[in-house]
Amino acid sequence: MSKFVAGIDFGTQSLKIGIYDLKGKRLAIESHSFKTNFLGKRLVEQDPNEWWDGLVNCFSKLSKKIDLDNLEAISVCATSSTVLLTDKDLVPLQNALSWMDSRSISEEEFINSHESPLVQHVLKYSGGKVSAEWMIVKALWLKNNYELTGKYIVEQLDWINYKLTGLLVASQCNATCKWTYVQSEGGFSQSFFEEIGLDHIEKVWPKQVLKVGDLIGEVDPKTAVELGIKKGVLVFQGGVDAHIGMLGSASVDYGSLCLITGTSFVHLVHHPEPIFKDGLWGPYDSPIIDENWLIEGGQKSAGSLISWFLNEFYSEEERDEDIFRTINEEIKGIPIVSDGLLILDHWEGNRTHY
Repeated sequence: MSKFVAGIDFGTQSLKIGIYDLKGKRLAIESHSFKTNFLGKRLVEQDPNEWWDGLVNCFSKLSKKIDLDNLEAISVCATSSTVLLTDKDLVPLQNALSWMDSRSISEEEFINSHESPLVQHVLKYSGGKVSAEWMIVKALWLKNNYELTGKYIVEQLDWINYKLTGLLVASQCNATCKWTYVQSEGGFSQSFFEEIGLDHIEKVWPKQVLKVGDLIGEVDPKTAVELGIKKGVLVFQGGVDAHIGMLGSASVDYGSLCLITGTSFVHLVHHPEPIFKDGLWGPYDSPIIDENWLIEGGQKSAGSLISWFLNEFYSEEERDEDIFRTINEEIKGIPIVSDGLLILDHWEGNRTHY
């Protein structure tokens, strides 16, 4: 078999690994589900150890289908911002705060209420405000509730790449879209961080920000043994799962809109110039491709509503691979808006309203 590469996608409810040859033909795919813990009062968490166990499991299953000695490179995309607090050795100290966790609503309101010219200038690159979903807001909540000396605050993607390579780096995609990183203005604004109470945050964040496609390094030898792959496999920087979907769907050209349908809905479009419009996220400065400004819209609750419906009304035995075929048959005779019943997608808050 010819050489191949692996694309790894950590979604909200599962991870998937696709194996592709160097011409882009898919050779194999595996997936693994993990649990999301809805704890009430905006608290949504995941156990990061389940992510890694799932990755090991997927590689084990792939090894029965293909010769993993032909694997040359890996790139990972992941949800954003799913945030971990770790010790100095990047060992998680608690469950991760899911991207949909919004316990930091007070921190969101605090940042968005700032009227200083500097804060307003930085926020104009994120639609005029930040969201409780984002790394910058979750980081402020963690700073307000924990002693951070000797600890790190990292994203799911950062932690997975660290587990693979032993190197801690951030993705420019994530940093631009969720951490207020603006390439054309020199990256992060330390003065902005000081004004919103995140002074010295750089001490607990990854020190280096790499662009999508940049080489991070080789898979750590011990990790290679754990995953059942050879030494020397290269790991390249990825980004936000939905945003990397622009590349996979070939919708990066100006005028093309990429619609990502998953646990949440995301609408993404590139523009050659920055467009400042309240109610939309962005314009993000070159998160995926240099000199391409990204505009984002979408809604927080989408596929997650279907998951809720399945969990509430079908037993675990019924929720097999044919469940959607079963549901489609069951609803054929039910009129649209039956008995005036509607479902709104605001269960975990409203994201963008355009």
